[in-house]
Amino acid sequence: MDSIEINARWREEVVASSLEGKLVFEFTMGHEHLYFPNEVRWLELAPAWAKNKWQIYRVACQQWCQQYRYPISIVSDTHFYEEK
Repeated sequence: MDSIEINARWREEVVASSLEGKLVFEFTMGHEHLYFPNEVRWLELAPAWAKNKWQIYRVACQQWCQQYRYPISIVSDTHFYEEK
């Protein structure tokens, strides 16, 4: 399994980077909160290389949030995208 590096950035986004690519998720600042897609939403928006990696990215994002004591919600209407 590739390691996934998670970083927040100023545009209220979290970037999850691996050797395969970068995925960008919604992250509110001020009252930090990460919004992660549910499995259905993931399959709708994920690039081909990430389709079968929902669980891996979910766990990585949950661990990052836990480390910083940020809440995370698994939701059906969040937006995320591949950064190229």
